[in-house]
Amino acid sequence: MANEKRCSKCHVVYPPTLEYFHKDVKGANGLSAQCKECRHKAAKQRTADGYKAPGREETLREYSASKKGAATQRRYRRTPGGKALSRRAKLSYYYNITDNDYNEMFEAQEGRCAICGTHQSKLKRRLSVDHNHGTEVVRTLLCDGCNRHLGRFERNGNRYNQYLTEKFVNYLKTYDSNFKR
Repeated sequence: MANEKRCSKCHVVYPPTLEYFHKDVKGANGLSAQCKECRHKAAKQRTADGYKAPGREETLREYSASKKGAATQRRYRRTPGGKALSRRAKLSYYYNITDNDYNEMFEAQEGRCAICGTHQSKLKRRLSVDHNHGTEVVRTLLCDGCNRHLGRFERNGNRYNQYLTEKFVNYLKTYDSNFKR
């Protein structure tokens, strides 16, 4: 009998190992009464029902504010997974678009800036999402230089390079229905 343990929930008999049961100092053999699968299902159901562990949010907030928590977050944001997560969150928060929306725009523009036509492979940074600051409508993807110049142009009028000014005006006429000039 010592070579097997029955789950108290599903009543399936398993070997009494950490492969099937979580550690629990109060349980028999130092193992929990329920198998890992049953505990996982129960936890998913509690989450689906809206259960939040008391003090969990405060604990996470305190940890994030601590030096150790901040250092952990910084390390994670440097990983490929952290960068991708951060990018998706920014696209969603600032522009209300998904990663797939960005990729569709990128493919439609053939990976080029909508104003100067510079290809992504020749740029150090990703193409930026251009949007109308008044209506928050997303227009297209621009290289960093064109995006910055366009922002200055929209704020200050056409006090810049005449060649670029004409390109900006044509771009805004094409992609922004509110543009009047």
